[in-house]
Amino acid sequence: MSKIYIHSGKVFNSECEVFENKNILVADGKIAAMDITGEVPAGCDEVIDASGKYITPAYIDIHTHGALKLCFQRQTKEEYKTLFTHYTNTGTASVFPTVSTDTYESILQATKDLCELARTDASVNIDCIHFEGPYLSHAKKGAHRPELLKNPEIDFIKKALEITGDDIKLRVTVAPELDGAFDFIKECTRLGVMTAIGHTNTDFETARAAISLGANSFIHTFNAMSPLGHRDPGVVGAALYCEDGWPELICDGFHVDKVAASILYHARPDNLVLVSDSIQAAGLPDIEGYTFGSAGMEVTITGGQARLKDGTIAGSRLDMHRAVLNLSEFARIPFERAIICATKHPAVLCGIYGKTGSVEVGKRADFNILGEGYKLLHTFAAGKQAH
Repeated sequence: MSKIYIHSGKVFNSECEVFENKNILVADGKIAAMDITGEVPAGCDEVIDASGKYITPAYIDIHTHGALKLCFQRQTKEEYKTLFTHYTNTGTASVFPTVSTDTYESILQATKDLCELARTDASVNIDCIHFEGPYLSHAKKGAHRPELLKNPEIDFIKKALEITGDDIKLRVTVAPELDGAFDFIKECTRLGVMTAIGHTNTDFETARAAISLGANSFIHTFNAMSPLGHRDPGVVGAALYCEDGWPELICDGFHVDKVAASILYHARPDNLVLVSDSIQAAGLPDIEGYTFGSAGMEVTITGGQARLKDGTIAGSRLDMHRAVLNLSEFARIPFERAIICATKHPAVLCGIYGKTGSVEVGKRADFNILGEGYKLLHTFAAGKQAH
């Protein structure tokens, strides 16, 4: 059993939202002890001096499609491992691979490959798999292939559950105005499958009804959903209003204006969840002219932005550390408030706060070490160090 001792750091307390001077003992991938004595325990394999540094929970990205010209569909095992290394290198220890609209056969194959990887490689943390599609509205399809969109079918979700089993959760995006969506949401809730409202042109009342039936979040709020009007609040209004629905935010200053991002945060400070919604262009140099296939759709990167030929936004190049720094700047809030939205909030939303999302004894050793100006220096995922 390997042991790592990190001493003299400023450890983030997620419940109080403050940094405290503490030392951390990591044993066998978990946080075994935290103290203030500074005495190095016997039998440590590594001792790290974190003097003057900040130790925070590692990020949880519940909505991401890929990076480095790779996505979570049709990749080899080694390519998937390259992807997960990228996430760890950018501060994210728990990734919810997001599978875009595709054929049922391809979605199930991606699910099988990802579950097998998670179960055979201890360095890969997959707490949940997210299906963004095919149960989306044609009116708000975004960068999803229209010919593959369908009305919700619970039998397909049951087939996916046979693959994910009890150890990996499942999350499904659904437009609640589709035929059968309400029954689908209710049955998913009964089966323990999370449903999220997204890529939808429905009205406020339908969105609120979906939340009352068990849907628990709003996919990339403001994007691909009916807007807020003063007489027609739309889905954006529901995201701002419904206490039981957690709004996601792509905080790159491009998908959502800085002012709108600030308004969303201050309306829902206890529920906002940061996501990257990154695609294959993430992690690559900012050079114009890249062309990628995203769910079979041609995407061009120009001026740092990913768009389809018709100008439709097609995911981001964001990473979670940048998202946290952006939120702190855009909403004019302390870093301590912003980091909650990328750690504790997604963990609570998805029912995994008992094992990750904060730096606490008994939890997985998923944490970041930050330097001056909150610069990301090192990331630990289940006790294994990146960088």
